[in-house]
Amino acid sequence: AVWSALERAVAERTVSSHPYDYLIATETLPETIYVWRDGRIIYQTLTNSGVSQAPTEQGTWPVYVRYTTTTMTGTNPDGSHYSDPGIPNVAYFHGGDAVHGFIRSGYGYPQSVGCLEIPISNSAVMFPLDPIGTLVTVTTGNLVSELSGASAPSTSATPSAPPTTVPATTTTVPATTTTVPATTTTVPATTTTVPATTTTAAAPTTTAPSAG
Repeated sequence: AVWSALERAVAERTVSSHPYDYLIATETLPETIYVWRDGRIIYQTLTNSGVSQAPTEQGTWPVYVRYTTTTMTGTNPDGSHYSDPGIPNVAYFHGGDAVHGFIRSGYGYPQSVGCLEIPISNSAVMFPLDPIGTLVTVTTGNLVSELSGASAPSTSATPSAPPTTVPATTTTVPATTTTVPATTTTVPATTTTVPATTTTAAAPTTTAPSAG
């Protein structure tokens, strides 16, 4: 289903602005997974591939299902069964093979029964970088020489942007003095003469109606 979706997207020229990451795991010691994006390595971590009795198959496959945590079950090379709960940051890419976090005393050489195990803390960094559809290639070969021109950040932290230093800037504003000239306004005196007014009221004459 994932391959069909990828082929359909290519045929329809469906694009996304989200960057595409590509995982390359080498079984050449020390075993390492590289995350490739836009022509450079943006992250790398030591990994453990399958032991000789249960090797990790070489090839290229897309991530088809993921779990933030899950219980992994299966059969060990000696025929015994295992059930490991709480396995974090799991990205299955080929049958029962997955990239996931797992506690080991060391990393960089075959120890699993087919999965690509990485340190727990590194799996938290890797998980956002391998969404469904991400291609995972398992190969042998000295990828260090082949990828010598790529930048490979630390295996214990996400790549960070280089620090930016802004030089201190001092700005001096010259003092400004503004003198406002004094203004005197003289209002001429005004005399208003109001002529006397004499009002004579005529005495009203009231005639009462005759009584009937």
